[in-house]
Amino acid sequence: LLILEGNTKHMRMLVSALTKRSTMAPRVKVALLDVLEQVGRRNTVPLGKKILSLRKFLSDKNDRVAAGTARALGAWKAKDAGRPLVSILRDGRRAVEVRRAAAIALGGLRRPEYVKVLKQLASNGDTESRYIATGGLAVANLEEAAGHAALLLQKDPGKANPTALVTIFLQRNRGANYLQKALAGVSLHPAVVRHVA
Repeated sequence: LLILEGNTKHMRMLVSALTKRSTMAPRVKVALLDVLEQVGRRNTVPLGKKILSLRKFLSDKNDRVAAGTARALGAWKAKDAGRPLVSILRDGRRAVEVRRAAAIALGGLRRPEYVKVLKQLASNGDTESRYIATGGLAVANLEEAAGHAALLLQKDPGKANPTALVTIFLQRNRGANYLQKALAGVSLHPAVVRHVA
């Protein structure tokens, strides 16, 4: 009901409940963050800077809470959350799920400084970081991201997850078209084919 009919007052109360209750179970936090993400994606309820009080959960020990926070901040286009999201993206010690959520949130902000970070990491990072950054770049610029993906999918993915990257393209409007065009004449690495098939 909150997802469909929640207003600014409801969302502010939800953020306050999340940030002021120190004993809330992680699964409850994740559920509330999911509601905030879904309402933020609708883009019909103004919340202002109140959403930024969630930033403290980006460093939560529970990866699902941290990833949910990144997704919620991205859905609400919380531009002032960009720097902590960049830090997460660059931190190879963080869980892939959290880094991927940060990359997608940064791509969704569509701020030139954050798109630049995604482009740099998609070009010059370790393989796993390149996969993660390319997924975030797909949110900001499908055509450019498809070019990066085509290069990545020709090489051994190592620990990276090609399926997650391809899924990001498939979830975007015309993403499959851009990816298919970029992959024309490209030989996929056998490990990529095993992952994606």
